Amino acid sequence: MYNSNNTDNFSDGHIDDMSGEMSEEMQANAWKDYLKRTEAAKAEDNAPEDIRPICSVAKGDYVRRIRKNGKAMLKVYRKDVYDRSLKKYWLDDTDDISNAIAVKPDTLVLVGFTY
Repeated sequence: MYNSNNTDNFSDGHIDDMSGEMSEEMQANAWKDYLKRTEAAKAEDNAPEDIRPICSVAKGDYVRRIRKNGKAMLKVYRKDVYDRSLKKYWLDDTDDISNAIAVKPDTLVLVGFTY
């Protein structure tokens, strides 16, 4: 059973007298960690959309194919493996697990969008 009169201090100095309050140093470190995480998230959110060939995209990245007129299709795919026998990359459909397409290495795709 918990004894509320227990006033033992922890050796790491993070909790003062079992009151549950954080020390000033711990609060400052927590604030710095929070700022780092939010800056990293903002950088990811502001990542520019980029059009590049599928061969330069990392495996597992989400992509949209680019039409001949330069506009991106709405269908979203996830890049999978390179098939040496076909000399093409496999793109897995994100909406239908059984639907995949093989595209040439020079196929242009849009990356960096929010999915």
